[in-house]
Amino acid sequence: MIQLAQLPGTEGYLAFNSDQFKKEVEDAMRDTKIGVDESGFSKSQVLRGVLNRMWQGLDEEIGFDEFYAREMDKIINHYKAKYL
Repeated sequence: MIQLAQLPGTEGYLAFNSDQFKKEVEDAMRDTKIGVDESGFSKSQVLRGVLNRMWQGLDEEIGFDEFYAREMDKIINHYKAKYL
């Protein structure tokens, strides 16, 4: 176990889950562009983080990449239908 008091000034993640994390969730938590203060990120990075959190709450067995592509298609098609 890491002693948190011995890591002053460092950033990291602390996550709890009663079940094992999906591999994609672990990868997302390791990616410093997701789950950190959103004010320093581009809008696309913020959207990807939001979609990742949505995906984590799903009961269906679908990988994040597939979920992300599906949701982005929905968003794109919504605006295409509305404005084009």
